[in-house]
Amino acid sequence: MTVSQHMVRTLLAVLLPLALGLGWLLYGGWQAQQVAVQQQLDALALQQQQLLDGQLRQGQRLAAALAATAWAPALDARRCPPGEAQQLWLRASGFSHALTLNATGQVVCSALPLDAAARQHVRQLPGLAALLAQRQWAVSEPLVVPALHRRVVLLSHPLWRATGQLRGQVILLLDLSALAKPALAAGLPDGLAWRVDSRAGAVLQQYGAGEPGDSLRAQRQLASAPWRVTVSVPHAAVRAQLLRQGLPLALGTLLAILLAIAAGWLFARYLLRSIRQLSGFVSRVGQGEASLRIQPLGPQELVLLGQEVNRMLDAADHAESRYRLLFAASTDGVLVVNARMQILAVNEQGASMFGYSVDELTGQGVDVLIPQALQAAHRHVASGYAANPVGRSMGHRPTLRGVRQDGSEVLVQITLSPLPAGGVAAIVRDVSERHQMQARMQWLAQYDALTRLPNRVLLADRLEQALRRAQFSQQPLALVLVGLDHFKLINETWGHASGDRVLSQFGRRLLDSLGEGWTVARVGGDEFAIVVEDAAEPHQLPGVLEKLRQALLAPLEGAGSSRLVVGGSMGVALFPDDAEDAGELLKAADMALEQAKLRQRGGVRFYSEQHVPRYRQELELEARLREAIAANALLPYFQPIVHADSGQIVCVEALVRWPQADGMVPPAAFLPVAEAAGLLPGLERLVRRKALAAVRAWHDEGLPLQLSLNVSAAEFDSPHFVDEMAMLVREAGLQPAMLVLEITEGAVLGSQDAAQARMQQLQASGYRIAIDDFGTGYSSLSYLHRYPFDRLKLDRSFVARLTRDERARKVTAAIIAMAHELSLVVIAEGVEEAEQLAVLQAMGCNQVQGFYLHRPLSAQALGELMRPPRVLQPAVP
Repeated sequence: MTVSQHMVRTLLAVLLPLALGLGWLLYGGWQAQQVAVQQQLDALALQQQQLLDGQLRQGQRLAAALAATAWAPALDARRCPPGEAQQLWLRASGFSHALTLNATGQVVCSALPLDAAARQHVRQLPGLAALLAQRQWAVSEPLVVPALHRRVVLLSHPLWRATGQLRGQVILLLDLSALAKPALAAGLPDGLAWRVDSRAGAVLQQYGAGEPGDSLRAQRQLASAPWRVTVSVPHAAVRAQLLRQGLPLALGTLLAILLAIAAGWLFARYLLRSIRQLSGFVSRVGQGEASLRIQPLGPQELVLLGQEVNRMLDAADHAESRYRLLFAASTDGVLVVNARMQILAVNEQGASMFGYSVDELTGQGVDVLIPQALQAAHRHVASGYAANPVGRSMGHRPTLRGVRQDGSEVLVQITLSPLPAGGVAAIVRDVSERHQMQARMQWLAQYDALTRLPNRVLLADRLEQALRRAQFSQQPLALVLVGLDHFKLINETWGHASGDRVLSQFGRRLLDSLGEGWTVARVGGDEFAIVVEDAAEPHQLPGVLEKLRQALLAPLEGAGSSRLVVGGSMGVALFPDDAEDAGELLKAADMALEQAKLRQRGGVRFYSEQHVPRYRQELELEARLREAIAANALLPYFQPIVHADSGQIVCVEALVRWPQADGMVPPAAFLPVAEAAGLLPGLERLVRRKALAAVRAWHDEGLPLQLSLNVSAAEFDSPHFVDEMAMLVREAGLQPAMLVLEITEGAVLGSQDAAQARMQQLQASGYRIAIDDFGTGYSSLSYLHRYPFDRLKLDRSFVARLTRDERARKVTAAIIAMAHELSLVVIAEGVEEAEQLAVLQAMGCNQVQGFYLHRPLSAQALGELMRPPRVLQPAVP
């Protein structure tokens, strides 16, 4: 806005109140004039109301007086007084006529002579019936009486019988032209209007041009009749009167305003030259000519103002030079951001922190520095900050994440300072290295730097959690401490570097031996701790101890190319038997380890010896089993499967047996140990190879038999199972059609598509496939039509109840019938009694197996059994 415009605004600011004052004066005069006129109208309306009320009250008294005469209530025309007397009364009261009517409207007495026609017209007056029914003083609406040819209103007073019955009415006629005329007040504007209305809206009397819509008015309601008096004056007449009275004052005021405008403009022109010089100088400085200085002219005040401007420019130059120096030299990033979240300025450190140059980052939105996933949240927070901007110091909030130009993230802390002109100045500090150092320190506080295993601190925390789980499940927990033997000698002989390498290798070996999910920690120089949960599970703790023993016996790399077998001892403490908290459990395990090192290096020592026998027995059994596998001492035994009707041996099922000098080791005793120790695959491979060799030998002797092999779920899930079976069959020189693979329902519970494909591959190769133990698992009928089974082995639990449970017999018969409908061969296992065999034969079972028929036999015994002709005979228990 120019200086001239400012001056005009100043003059307007001065003159506008004057103009408003003049307007207010005129408006006040108009209001006062309206009030005065309204008061005159109210007085005139009140005067007219009083005149009309007086006239009506006089008529009321006259009618009452007539009704009280002796002749009026008699309603006898002969007793009517002379007409001259009645007319005299009427003229004295201002009424034009008086009548007495009976209840039927017939004229009885009349102040004026009436002929028959006139009397008939009276009876036909509008509203007469309603007036005759009135039981008190009443006034009618205006009407025209034909006999009088005038507009009148009727005033009635009832006439009563002595018995209280209404006999007739005294009627007075009031000529509307005789109503009281208004006494017009002097000084009222022209256009005054006066009117009297009835309750029904009929105009009784009117004076003037009527009541316009835009007018001042006064109304009064009569007390003696339902009439209303209205007096009005048009607003235009009031305004015209006011204009005649106020025009000289308005013209004088307007002239004074014009003179003031002229004087102000001349004074403004006097100042305009110097002000324009000063404003032009300020404009050039704002455009960047900061080195300019002004030589002010004009009044002393403007000269002082120019000098002050020069001084402020000098101070601003000095402050800007210091700001630029600090902006460029700051080790933190500095960004200036406006209210639209655009970066207006950034220093070199701030731009390089995010991988940009200063020119690349200037003008961009702040969102380019924020990860996309956080941009919406940042905009929400930024809008809240804009509504209440406050300074925020570094570190008041958690570390924030920014994004560099290459997409990598940087951790920053920010200080925000709101700017007076809007926006914010942000100081940004890169704290990525500090956080990495903090994370490293936190890791070092919980992990061992050499082995990268949890240290004693983290072990204590995990042990506490494991103890809480053990308390909840009421299962025992074991803590095993492993100490390396003669580790000090390694450090002294080959140096600490070799010792560190041995510790690192042994830590990794422990993790590899136990697998995922185990807590393995380094708690001292050469000591390691293992937490074993669910220690009461069969072979859980012995299996862990064996794996640890194998890890201790495996060679480690020493100095150069040398390999060392370090060995070590183990101490075991159990919860809750030995201790009930983590600290006491660690102490008990440490004491057990010390005892193991003192009494027998390389051994295992329990803190409480009451647990030793069971675990020692399992460990010894596992050791002997390993030796038996290594010595090829395990043998296949064969249990015959015979035709149910003929008793002929048609197949044999291969079973593993472990012979020893004092007899056979029960399979239920060593098979779980083999599974827990991971020995089962090798054991089964050994026994199958021997079983296939025996079958080959029988075939060479002319004794063709099918061999039935049990397949575990783990084996069947292996992708190499089909190839391994093919290799064993080729080695034995047999055909796949000579083998029956017994697969349990549990083996197909995983990926059903993969199981179906594997079975189809086996069947295409020629193998026979049987579903084993049918009825003990899920027994889903969908298995029978989804998978290509050839045989169905009925579980021994059904056979055992055949002779004493009718329901079991029906279920068994249904299974056999269903299998036959699917063209499956049904084999019943666990036949122990002749009665069971008879029932199965009656049900049509194809093949049977059990101790009643044959016990498991060695290869030699089975060969001798098959050579002579064989008939079905019970086996001697």
